[in-house]
Formats: sequence, structure tokens, C-alpha cells
Amino acid sequence: MERKASTARSDLEEILADETAEPKALPLSLLQDITGDFSDDQQIGSGGFAVVYKGMIGNRAVAVKRLSNALMDETEFHREVQCLMRVKHKNVVRFLGYCADRQGSMEEFDKKLVMADVHERLLCFEYIPKGSLDKYIMDASREWGTCYKIIKGICEGLQYLHENHIVHLDLKPANILLDDNMAPKITDFGLSRCFDENQSRDITKTILGTMGYLAPEHREGGVIAHSADLYSLGVIIIEILTGQKGYQATDDVIESWSDRLEGSQRDTLCKQIRVCYETALECRDFDPKKRPTSALTIVDRLHEMETIQVKNTFKLRAFSSSVKKLRKGAIGILEVDILSARGLVSMKDKEGGLTDPYCVVKYGEKWVRTGTLFATAVPQWNEQYTWNVLDLNTVVTVAVFDDCHLSSSHGGDDHQMGKVRIRLATLETNRMYTQHYPLMVLTRTGLKKTGELHLAVRFTCRSWAKMLATYGKPLPPTIHIHHTDPITMPQVDPLWLQAEAVQRMVTRLARAEPPLRREVVEYMLDVDPQMFSLRRSQSNFQRIASLYSGATAVAKWFDDICEWKNPLSTILVHVLFLYLVCYPQLILPMVLVLVVMIGVWNYPRRPRNPPHIDTVLSYADQAQPDELEEEFDTFSTSTPDDIVKLRYDRLRSVAGRLQRELGDLAMHAERAQSLLSWRDHRVTPIFIMLSLVVAVVLYWTPLKVVVMVMGLYFLLPSRFRPSRRRTSMVFNLYSRLPSKDDSML
Repeated sequence: MERKASTARSDLEEILADETAEPKALPLSLLQDITGDFSDDQQIGSGGFAVVYKGMIGNRAVAVKRLSNALMDETEFHREVQCLMRVKHKNVVRFLGYCADRQGSMEEFDKKLVMADVHERLLCFEYIPKGSLDKYIMDASREWGTCYKIIKGICEGLQYLHENHIVHLDLKPANILLDDNMAPKITDFGLSRCFDENQSRDITKTILGTMGYLAPEHREGGVIAHSADLYSLGVIIIEILTGQKGYQATDDVIESWSDRLEGSQRDTLCKQIRVCYETALECRDFDPKKRPTSALTIVDRLHEMETIQVKNTFKLRAFSSSVKKLRKGAIGILEVDILSARGLVSMKDKEGGLTDPYCVVKYGEKWVRTGTLFATAVPQWNEQYTWNVLDLNTVVTVAVFDDCHLSSSHGGDDHQMGKVRIRLATLETNRMYTQHYPLMVLTRTGLKKTGELHLAVRFTCRSWAKMLATYGKPLPPTIHIHHTDPITMPQVDPLWLQAEAVQRMVTRLARAEPPLRREVVEYMLDVDPQMFSLRRSQSNFQRIASLYSGATAVAKWFDDICEWKNPLSTILVHVLFLYLVCYPQLILPMVLVLVVMIGVWNYPRRPRNPPHIDTVLSYADQAQPDELEEEFDTFSTSTPDDIVKLRYDRLRSVAGRLQRELGDLAMHAERAQSLLSWRDHRVTPIFIMLSLVVAVVLYWTPLKVVVMVMGLYFLLPSRFRPSRRRTSMVFNLYSRLPSKDDSML
């Protein structure tokens, strides 16, 4: 017997040392020996079904669970051992061995001695020193980092159990132990059920468990399924977050934690708390179908949230480290003096009222706000702000707002009165620009001029060498970081990305003193231009058209040269052309000299002041009322159906014209492709033979002669060329080439 006990002790020591070792059957004598014959001094816990003792194997501790004979039969014991033998996970308490001992004992019964069977059923586990989760929940000073680690660990442990077809059925804080690192470990599988691979649910008439954690379908109908554990999980998460099982509003839960969170990470951690609490409420839904589909879904949700937060943290750290490097090499100082305003028009509903104006200035990540001046149309702020300039390719934005929160008679959002954007690259170095900038806002009824803002702006250069060197450096990391850290598919949607960015900025600036409200942040960040606007589409079309106006002017000048409208210019062009043909090495220097001449010519016409909002370029004066109504419509639309139908028809018309232009581009490309694709069996051989003849001619003819002949031909006056009213033979041939239009439905 002693030899058997010694062997069992060695086996148990090996199991403790090797985490991959399988649990084994242990003799009762060994468990009695290591627990002092189940001494009361070694007792560390008790419940309705068992008593837990601490046992010592050398210098290692184990936990021995002695089950009650009266409350657990042989089948339930076998079921628990079966479940424990199947699990091995970092978030499930490690099972070391079991003992099922039956001995005969003479006992007195009805004044007679009878031989009775004494059953001993014991389970041996690793010893977890920190105790159970219910004790930690009572700690009012618990930290969120530890709480989140516990929540995530429980979810991962439950995911492992469900993947191994085990339903716990008694998940509660008392059955979750915490190790030295505060990692949770699920224990007590006395009520668990092990399903077959093809089994997902069962029905029982015996309802056991702890009230408050039992799922409604299990408590009332005896349904055993994975969703029952998810209900218990939701209750546990709520307890970890609030210290109690009852429902609380999400915002109240977040507010109760916000004061305990570190300021620099408050936004990130509040989002973690929100996700965890909303997931818990979803798990606690009365309808099992409305709960998460599995524990894996919850784990994936937590991992996805962590991935986004890690990416954002990485971006912020990358930006911060880059900015620190840039700060060491700041190229200059930006000074902005907000002097005054004049002629301000009240944006409130009252007629003839005065404004309560204040200014907000944004440059980079720094936001500043002036004081609010009460009831005046000619405010005098006289406030100065300075920034270190890291890059000239940046913009300072100054906006004026009418404060609607000073008086209780007004309310709602602060009204924007206009803004000024100044790009630092348009400023001359060390020059003070002082001028009145017109303020205007575009509303549903049209363009409204609200006054003028008097600003003084100056950029002072510290080092010309550093300033010029910035033009050869990449843009700041916030602009180009997507090349090294691509955004995920949900972030591809610009509306989602915009809403996420604005929400973070609003949350941060709402804690400023005085706070900046959402409408102010959205106006400063130009949120609205993300939506479709026919006015902006027309403006962008005119911007593109204006870029080609130079090419149009060159074409007209060339036509005048060919027509000899200015004989002196025509003769000079002919001489220059022949000279460049004879000396082609002068072409590039001549082009560069021409660029220099254009730059010198435009110098006296350079802008004297920073450019401001151009109402003509913006099509603000020409926009129709219906176009403005569409531009300021909400998302999703709140417009009546008949107006939406008219807008849709108009959009279809515009899209139809665009579609036709795209079709024409495709047709011309397909015609060029058909020259060699033998779609036309007569044109292709003609083109091939013509190409061969031209190749032979060009091979034997000097290049200078070819260029000279072609140039002189194009410079010929119209009287020596075919009439322009007649299209050329080449154009006629090209227009007859086939495209794939015939194959389109």
C-alpha cells in the first residue's frame, strides 16, 4: 500500500511539473495524506455539493475537491470527470486527477451492525491562490485593465468549452478563479453536459444552477444549449462593470468609469467599456436567438476592437514621434492676430438683434477659442496666437460663430458666420498681412454675407535652408501613413471614416474650457463637402475647364501664325523652327528659357494678399434654390418623395451625359485598337502596308528632313492646304473603323 501511494505521489508530482501530462486516477490514501486526512485547517472553500481542501505535494500546492455523497450520484460524477478530461486551456482550471473509492464499513443501523458501502469521490486541481471572481467584484478600486483582461479570458475559455461541445450550465463569479496574474480560470463542471459532435441542445427535467445566472429557457423549459452559458456570461460581465446584476444605462456605466481612467487613454478605454457592456446586454436578452451566435463571435468582436485601437495607437505614436523630430527642426513661426470684425449680422431668429460672436482658430492639432463678446456687431478681440511651423503645406482656419448658449431664451447650435482659410505657402516670408476678410455662409436660401473679419497674419522664417529642404521631404505622416498601414475594408467607406474621426475630435474638444461643441468641430473640419452637391460638381468642372484654357490659347495663337495675321511673328516662328531643326540640342534650353520668361512676366501680377473664398469659382451666386436644398438635405433624406423623384431624374440626366462621354472615349480607343485586330478585313492590311512603306521612307530619309517637311506643312497658310470645311482623309478613315458598340445590349 505504501509503495502504491509513493508511486501515485510521484505521478502527481510529474503531472504538476509537466503541463502536457494527462490526468490520472489517484488513490484515496494519497489525497488523505496531502490534505491531513481532510483536516478542517486545510479547508479553503465549501458549497452545497462539495468541500475544497488545500493539499501539499512537496513545495507545490493542489486543490482537492471532496464531493458530497448525498447530492451527487455515480452518473453525475462520471459526467464531470468526462468533461474535465476533455479540457486543457489557459482559462480553464487545470485538472490533475480523480478518485472514485468504494469501501465496506460496519455501521449501526436499526440497532444492528450492517456492512455499508462508503463512496468517496474526489477531484484534484491546480491550486489558484487569488480565490474566486466574486471577491474581486466587491473591490470598489478595481482597475479597468484587469477587468478587461478577466472579461476577455472568460470569453476565450467559454469559447474553448463550446468548441469542445461542453455546456457549463453553472457559470458564475464563484466558479471563476483568478491566478497570480489575475487571469481567469473557469472551474466546477458538476452540472456540465458533454455533447456529441452532431448535438447542439438537450432537454432536462432537473433544473439545477444558481438563480440570477440561469438562462430563462433553461430555468423554465429545461433547455440545455450554448446560449444558456452566454446568458450567464452577460450577467457576469455586467457584474464586473457595475458591481451588481441589475440593468444600468450605458452612458451611466461609462461615466462611472471615466473618472478612474487615465486621461490620455480615456477615449479608447471608454470605447472598450461601451463594447463590453453592450455585448453583455445582448447576451442577457430574453430571446436566445437575439444573443450572439457563439462565444467566438464575442471574442472576434473584442479582437476587432483591439486591432482598430492598436492601429490607431500606432498611428498616433508614429505621428507623435515624427512630430517630435519635426519640432526639433521647426522652420518658422506663424503669428495670427484676431483684431476685430465689423458689420456682423445676427444669425439668431430675432430681427434686428445683435450677435454674440466668438472666433475659433485651428492650425494642425491645436485649437484655440477667443472669448465671447456680448451683443455687438463690431467686436474687438485683439488676441494673438503663435504656432511653430513644421511644414508650409499647411492651412490655418479662422471661423466666427454666433453664441446661442449665453441666454436661456435662445438655444440650439451655435450659428456659423463664415470662415477664412490661409495656406502658409501663399504667404511671403517675414511680411505682415493685415486686411479685412469677407465673411459669408451658404444656406438653403442662398449666399449670405455676414460681415468682415479683420486679421493680421505673418510667417517668420527661422532658417531658409530648413524651409527649402521641406519641399523635398514627404508629407506629414497623417497624410501618407496609409501607404505603410492600409486601412481596413470598413474604413474604405468615407462616411464611416469621417463619422469616426469627427466623433473622436468632438469627444476630446468637448472637455476643453470653454468646450467646443459638435457643430463647431464639424464646420471647422469641413464635414459637409463629403456629400453630393450639384453646385460643387459644376464648380469642379469649371476648374478642370480653366486648366485647359492655356492649351486653347496656344492653339489659337498657332492658328494666327499659320494665317499670317501678324507677319513678323510668323516669320520669327519659321526662322526659330528651322534653327531648332538644324540644332536640336538647343530645344531643351529654349524651353527652359521660355519657362523663365513666363515666370518673370507673371511676377508683377502675383497675388498681393492671400487668396480668399471665391464666390464665382464656388458657383455660390449662380446656384439654384433647389440645388441648395439638395446640398443641405440630411442623410438619409428628409425631402418629400415628389422632390426626391425630380432630383433623381436630374441626376440620371447628368449621369447619362457622363455615361455617353465615357462610351465615346471607349469607342475611340477601340477604333485605334481595331487597326491591328483585323476587325475590318480591308482596313487592317491597308494600314499594315502603309506602315511598312512609311518605315522604309523614314529609314532612308534623314530625321531632320522629315521634321522640317512636317513642320512646314503644318505652318502652311490655309490657302495652300485643303479647305477646312472638308474633313481629312485620315479622319474619314478613322471614323469608319469598327468599335464594340454593336456588341453592347
